[in-house]
Amino acid sequence: MISKLMTEKNSLWTKLRGGDRPVVIYGMGDGAAKIMSVLNARGIKVSGIFASDDFVRGQEFMSFRVERLDEVEQRLGDFTVLLGFATHLEEVIRHIECIAQRHELYVPDVNAAGDYGEVFDEAYLAENEDRLDRALSLFADDKSRRFFVEMCDFKLSGKREYLSELDRLSFKGKIDRAVECYCDLGAYCGDTLTAAVSQYPELRRAIAFEPENSSYSKLVKTADAFVKSGRLDCFCAVHAAAAERDGASDFACGEGRGSALTAGGNVRGMTGQKITHTTLRSLDSVVRDSGFLPQLIKYDVEGSESRALDGSAETIRTLRPALVVSAYHKTSDLFVLPEKIKSLLPDARLYLRRTRPCFPAWEVEIVAL
Repeated sequence: MISKLMTEKNSLWTKLRGGDRPVVIYGMGDGAAKIMSVLNARGIKVSGIFASDDFVRGQEFMSFRVERLDEVEQRLGDFTVLLGFATHLEEVIRHIECIAQRHELYVPDVNAAGDYGEVFDEAYLAENEDRLDRALSLFADDKSRRFFVEMCDFKLSGKREYLSELDRLSFKGKIDRAVECYCDLGAYCGDTLTAAVSQYPELRRAIAFEPENSSYSKLVKTADAFVKSGRLDCFCAVHAAAAERDGASDFACGEGRGSALTAGGNVRGMTGQKITHTTLRSLDSVVRDSGFLPQLIKYDVEGSESRALDGSAETIRTLRPALVVSAYHKTSDLFVLPEKIKSLLPDARLYLRRTRPCFPAWEVEIVAL
């Protein structure tokens, strides 16, 4: 049982509920709002919000006046800090570590996409232990299995020390097969397409999905430049969100990679989001229309990975491509996505890796070969 392999036994939320230090959130935005919602639901009082000095400027957030760290220190003395935003910037991570030298600091694990209600605590671990055990057994190497257990330890405890352990397990190598056709679900502005073109010299065709208007325009410009330069022979741009079937849905447009399909219009916890309507396409439908035959498919669709895999089932079972699937947007991704990938590719070898260091434990991928 995975609980016997884990070091941590008690959740961050249990610790905070029984603690005697004030609880303060560092940061504003979607992550901070979700953390505050979890705290409120568990009767844990929030004593303040602080931000980096450049971001304070008299702002209010969730009915709190946003303070500087030194102001909170003068008011409260000692307190527990909960990190309320994500970052991969080295200078920001160093600053967070400096704060952690002065105050107890945790990195709560809340869903990166969608609802905040799914929280990895003692009850969640007990309820889903059988599925976590099965998922753990699906991975092909000790490194992946160790990573999986450490991810569970981090999710339960919020201890940032586990993040440095996870960073040691980065997956840097390319897929060990020829990739003439690449499919990018959640292509953003074309950065991952650019990386694929650089990584796979034999790449000649690509399919890319991007629903957000501004990012789609940038993606098309990036792809057109590759075609004009002769680096790609042809390119299929899909101005739609990847889903299990063709159709339409509400869509929450955020900045950068923060855009996501909504679940019945439910975007609780999302701040600064504009709701619009977007086209849905299944990859199976696009492959049939385009005639492209991908050898590698990447999924990074802000919490809709399971739906996108369902919409790729025919392509995956017929062509047996390599898959790279983001597995950090939802708490349940740890067991739902390995199960789904194995159902589509029973003979595939699965690996769990992290692409780059960041707070919290984002940029986690399942690689299926």
